Amino acid sequence: LTSLAEAYNNAQHWTVRRQILSIMANDLTFSMILVFIPGLTAYRFNMARHHAYFEGKGVVVSDTKNSTIRYDDYQLEHFIEFIVSPHICTDLPFGEKERHLSTGETLLIPSTIRNLAPQRIITQYYNYCKEHYGDTFHPLGRSSLFSILNECSASTRRSLQGLDSFSAEGSTAFDILFSIVDGLSIIGLTPSDAGELKRDLQNSRNYLKSDYKVHISSDSPVPDHCSAFALSDTVNKCWQHSCDHDHDKKCDRCELLETALCKIRAFIEQYQTDAGLRDRLIYRVQQQVQYIEEWKAHLLRTVHQDQARIDILNDLDNETVMIHVDWAMKWLPVKYRESTANHFAKRGLSWHIAYVIRKQSSMSSTVCNSSPNSEEIGMKYSSNRQIFQHKIFCHVFDQCVQNAKTVTSILRHIFLRLQQTTPDLKYVHLRSDNAGCYHSAEALLSIETLFKETGIWIKSIDFCDPQSGKGPCDRIAAVIKCSIRRFINEKNNCTNAIEFLMAAEQTNGIEFYASEIPNPHMEKVEWKGVKQINNIKYSQGDTTS
Repeated sequence: LTSLAEAYNNAQHWTVRRQILSIMANDLTFSMILVFIPGLTAYRFNMARHHAYFEGKGVVVSDTKNSTIRYDDYQLEHFIEFIVSPHICTDLPFGEKERHLSTGETLLIPSTIRNLAPQRIITQYYNYCKEHYGDTFHPLGRSSLFSILNECSASTRRSLQGLDSFSAEGSTAFDILFSIVDGLSIIGLTPSDAGELKRDLQNSRNYLKSDYKVHISSDSPVPDHCSAFALSDTVNKCWQHSCDHDHDKKCDRCELLETALCKIRAFIEQYQTDAGLRDRLIYRVQQQVQYIEEWKAHLLRTVHQDQARIDILNDLDNETVMIHVDWAMKWLPVKYRESTANHFAKRGLSWHIAYVIRKQSSMSSTVCNSSPNSEEIGMKYSSNRQIFQHKIFCHVFDQCVQNAKTVTSILRHIFLRLQQTTPDLKYVHLRSDNAGCYHSAEALLSIETLFKETGIWIKSIDFCDPQSGKGPCDRIAAVIKCSIRRFINEKNNCTNAIEFLMAAEQTNGIEFYASEIPNPHMEKVEWKGVKQINNIKYSQGDTTS
């Protein structure tokens, strides 16, 4: 009994203890066993007797759970094959998910996106089975199919708004090329050739969405990847750059797209016998090729223009800051309880965001967190052992014209506020999108006036490539909108600049100002060709583009 009691106390799992206790539970009373095993409960003693009676004394009982399977393997495989078909599922160019099996094995599955909602997938699956198999095949039940779709998770395709036109038209061009390949399959193109073409087109689209921007540099030996070579003007020598390296290499993934497009043209010539339809198809292909090339050129210009921002951040000092400026989308007045009469014919509030970045002084050892009324600039991020700080200015207007005079007035106010918190500030680098209020003669020629009024000199102005101006101002605008919606849900209104300021002032690290610009109209100044200049450097008495 002493040995059994010692084994009982050393056991780690309750099932092992029950098995040991069952050896002596039927032969001894509860009070006698309690002498050797203090703390034993009557429940455990009775369960040990139950184990000895039904299973046997000390018998090890397997606790493996057996799941009930109510389907056949071929039914499951058939549905899985349907949902991973190109009609339902599309591969994403990046990302993967982990699936943990009951055996402990981990599978890495590439991320995918489903073109249809789960309900429509199941409806189409039932229709597909009915049309192709009739009564000879019985698919799984609706609830089982929903459970499978829930376990085999994937992103669901959704409509997007506000995309830049180059990306939207380029991606749509690939879809049209897919439809052209499907049309060729009807008139004679073999399934193997059609499948190969679709794979090449999909891989090319994924490449443009993901890795192409990473391969772009100013010293690449691949002509399509060298930004200095690809962006040089072939006619105007003032806009040409001579590289110190040869362009004697090719990119297999860029060549894959060219090869696929040439194959499509060749297959059209081969299988389309009607001359009119053939010319029409070739024209459509040429049009889609133009959209894809414009998308590729847009990505190249975007990376090249972003290099100016990186160079400025690396060269920032204690006397210089960088400012991103942008107009947010107009805020439509909203009331907590809004009648039908107030819901229509609204006039939006204009609001402007300026995102200021500076390098933290090497003398400061601590960084304070920003608050709405803070006079310090809060820390944003660190990179390559450099610590940068940021502060945001938001100007809200009941009524204003978004022109160069308004932007100049906002910059003047920001410069004066920065001088109060950073007395040693002397220079500013500006970066914005291609809106006319920034990229106009009035704005670009106001540098001297701002310097005389504030003592701060704008060293450079850089513009993003058209349609690629998303930046920190847009991200901050989304944060401010969340604060305003939360304020409205607390039984408040946001219908004018003052209420906008009250709603958004709880957002940390941002200074808000309800502003007004008197006589916003000004005489127009013409500067031919100014839209072609995207990088401008100013030195006192000189301007370089």
